Amino acid sequence: MKKLSFLICLAMFPFFSLSQWTWQNPLPQGNQLYSVNFPDADTGYAVGNLGTIIKTTNGGVVFNEEHYSIESSFNVYPNPANKKIIIKKKNQSTDEMTLTLFNIAGEPVIFKKFNGQNTVELDVSALTKGIYLLKTETEDGVESKKIVLQ
Repeated sequence: MKKLSFLICLAMFPFFSLSQWTWQNPLPQGNQLYSVNFPDADTGYAVGNLGTIIKTTNGGVVFNEEHYSIESSFNVYPNPANKKIIIKKKNQSTDEMTLTLFNIAGEPVIFKKFNGQNTVELDVSALTKGIYLLKTETEDGVESKKIVLQ
């Protein structure tokens, strides 16, 4: 009988203990949070499942969910490449685009600016085989993609 009473109390413990908890900030937004960082006393970030990023600018009194697009705004082909790569913007804008191609050591090997072009061709035939990082900068933001040269 003692064992049965103990098991019933043990099974009921989570229900009674959870009723004492109340949510503080950040309020539940549906995804688990894994890491929190406060670079200063007021500004803080929490990151979690499914790309969740929440930010506070008042020491944690209020958190706001940050929304970032994970869809790329340009295509690069062919990849792998050997003579040239073509960069094509998905939207038909006429804004300036800056392209920087970095080698594996992080050194820029190509830097070009383009105005009003939605499709750009880069000659990569003089570069050695390997892995490169292509960084594009537009008024919409900055993106990077891995490029393989054969």
